[in-house]
Amino acid sequence: MSWQPYIDDQLLAKGFMHAAIVSHAGSLWAASEDFFIHPSEVNVLVAALVPPSDDAALKHLATRGFTLNETGRYALTRADVSDEELVPMLIGRCKTVGEPSTGVVVCATHSALVVGIYDGAYSEGASFGGVTTEMHQLASFIMEQGF
Repeated sequence: MSWQPYIDDQLLAKGFMHAAIVSHAGSLWAASEDFFIHPSEVNVLVAALVPPSDDAALKHLATRGFTLNETGRYALTRADVSDEELVPMLIGRCKTVGEPSTGVVVCATHSALVVGIYDGAYSEGASFGGVTTEMHQLASFIMEQGF
């Protein structure tokens, strides 16, 4: 199964600047051009999101942030990881001085992370609600497919 159309036709088309689907082990399933998530970055996110998630890992993200694409450092602004009815999700904002304001949404499925970076100005008709809803819907679909 090719996951690239979901990146191109769903996430990028709905307002994300960059997006990727990566396995919990760090292998890339699909990504937008020039976007890479290093396996060490995946490990940090998996430890905080994937049950049984590690409270210490989540606290570390809350206090120190996390990187993606080996560049921008994101501050955690919200985490929904304990409610079994929801797809585990992290939301953050770029806190790198001198970098343009961007946001990130990370959802965990049974075997993958779905990651999207969006323009904080919500250009091209995107909205915070729209990007988070799109990400949640894609992650839910991936889980329904057994991934």
